[in-house]
Amino acid sequence: MTRIVLLTSIASPIERCFDLARSIDLHMASTNWSGERAIAGVTTGLIGAWQEVTWRGRHFGFTLTHTSRITAYEPEVFPGLHGARPLSALLPRSLF
Repeated sequence: MTRIVLLTSIASPIERCFDLARSIDLHMASTNWSGERAIAGVTTGLIGAWQEVTWRGRHFGFTLTHTSRITAYEPEVFPGLHGARPLSALLPRSLF
């Protein structure tokens, strides 16, 4: 299995980074190039514990739809769980 690790250093308080990681609006702005949009669940603002968002966008040359659920809600470890195929194997984690 391929593993991709992306490390980003941010000079900002953990609370600010945590809120930005939960921001549906910021995510859509950062993926504007793919046309990715929140189409169901929490579609704007900040997502919270056990909430879901369904995304649709163009990736790898295909239009993909996937659902993410917030399975833990702590500023130090903030995982999202992709539950719908074709991205069900992705297990993103944000560590602050």
